[in-house]
Amino acid sequence: MKPAFIAFHTKPDFSDLPNQDAVIYSNIQTDGDTLILSLKEPLRKAYPAGCPVRNQYHNRLWTVSRSQKAPHEWTKFSGKIKGINLATTSNNQWWPGTERARVFLLIPDNVTLEFKDVAVTKISE
Repeated sequence: MKPAFIAFHTKPDFSDLPNQDAVIYSNIQTDGDTLILSLKEPLRKAYPAGCPVRNQYHNRLWTVSRSQKAPHEWTKFSGKIKGINLATTSNNQWWPGTERARVFLLIPDNVTLEFKDVAVTKISE
C-alpha cells in the first residue's frame, strides 16, 4: 500500500491543498459509504472536535463488487458512478476535484481469473 494520509483542517473548496497537516494511516475499511481509517501511530497533537478532515492521496473510488468472489461461470459485473458528492466520499459519485479514472481489478495471489469486454461509457446527464 502506498503512503496514505488523513489531512486535517481541510477546506471544502480544496484551497488548503497542498495540505501538509496530515498523518499516515495504515489500514482502510469500508462500512457502506463510510471509510474507516486506522492510524499508523498516535496523533502528535490534539485536533478540536469537528475539525474537517479528508482522506488524502491513496484511497480509490471502489464500485461494483467490492470483496465479492467471482463464480466459476461467466458473470457480468457492472457499476455506475454519476454526479459529484460534495458532502463526503462515496462509492457511487465522483469526489470533488476528480480529474481521471481507470478500471482496476484486484485479483488475489495464486488465483486465475479470466475477464473480457471491459468497457467504460460516459453517462449523459
